[in-house]
Amino acid sequence: MRASYKEKMKNLYVSTIGSDSNPGTIEKPLKTMAATQNKVRELIKSGNDEDIIVHLGEGTHRLSRPIRFGPEDGGNGNFTVTYQGDENGKTTISSGYLLDGWQKCEETMFDVPEKLRDSIWFIDLPAGTKVNSLYGKNGSISRARGESIKPLRTAMTEKEKKIYGPDGPYK
Repeated sequence: MRASYKEKMKNLYVSTIGSDSNPGTIEKPLKTMAATQNKVRELIKSGNDEDIIVHLGEGTHRLSRPIRFGPEDGGNGNFTVTYQGDENGKTTISSGYLLDGWQKCEETMFDVPEKLRDSIWFIDLPAGTKVNSLYGKNGSISRARGESIKPLRTAMTEKEKKIYGPDGPYK
């Protein structure tokens, strides 16, 4: 007969100020989702028969790459694996990151209405950075648009050394 939820379980703890070299205890939590996933997989491979509860602490847990769950990440009918956030509801998992170093645009752009010209800011991003959405403390931020404001990217290979804008490659 299977033990009740509270009688038999393995708890792992994750904190934004933890360390991936920690064992994942409440006193010494793990830090990243990747390390936590690896720890869960190790427990499963070792013949674990206890429910595994992953406690994600308060704060924003940043992903440097997508996290993918497969059959090797779950229970087998004898136990379950549960990832749960802080009980106060203040846990976020995000692949977003802080963009630091914004500068006010001093150039006059011909197609930007005069009343908006003083409110355009820009930032230089590392090569290969893709920006899908921008958010500030009050929610979504609109991206500037216009002929004189075109986000650009450079193709990654030497063979395709072209400059791209929102409508494709420039000639």
